[in-house]
Amino acid sequence: MAASRPLRRLATLTALLLATAVAAQESPPVVVKDARGEFVQRLAAATPPKGNAWRQHRDRDNRVRIQFPRTWKVEALKDEEAALQATPPGRATGANLVVVITPTGDGDPLFVTQAFAAEQAAELPKNPSLAAFEVSVTDSAYIEFNGLKCAVVGARLSYQQQPIRLAQLVYVGFHKIIMIQFTAPPEEFDRHAAVVAQVMRSFEPSLSDGTENLVDD
Repeated sequence: MAASRPLRRLATLTALLLATAVAAQESPPVVVKDARGEFVQRLAAATPPKGNAWRQHRDRDNRVRIQFPRTWKVEALKDEEAALQATPPGRATGANLVVVITPTGDGDPLFVTQAFAAEQAAELPKNPSLAAFEVSVTDSAYIEFNGLKCAVVGARLSYQQQPIRLAQLVYVGFHKIIMIQFTAPPEEFDRHAAVVAQVMRSFEPSLSDGTENLVDD
């Protein structure tokens, strides 16, 4: 005997609720602490990339996986530190995203903590590689997503009166520090910030990069 229409609707509703519950379990909630700045808010609210408009890329040594829009130019580099470089479409505008992988040192933590995230923001203006720039920190936070513990830092830079915006996502894994950095002139930064946040949210370290440091359930 066929089920009545109300029962069929109830079964459909139950299936939808179960599917929603499973999806919620598969996607841990985003946790943000000590949040400061507009880009941090974008990153926390960003939805992970989905669909054919995106493509996953890996570095040459398979240490990291990350998704970019298919319209972006992405190159896996042979550089010992810079693993991937990506640029958005259009005329050359100075917008550039790099994924940098470096070995941890004796003073580095096993994984990112709130204290480490705060230190990244405080130490950015003192970074020797930025000695030629005027640096003003705009964003900082400790963030957890996809089970990963990360630090976020954003800044306004100025070099010979030329303004630049910067956003960094830093992850510490087994023997590796992985940094995703986006730099661009202010107008280009604002134009691509939402997509860059999605790119960062798609980041996954490979098994050899210490995914045993995922957030405990």
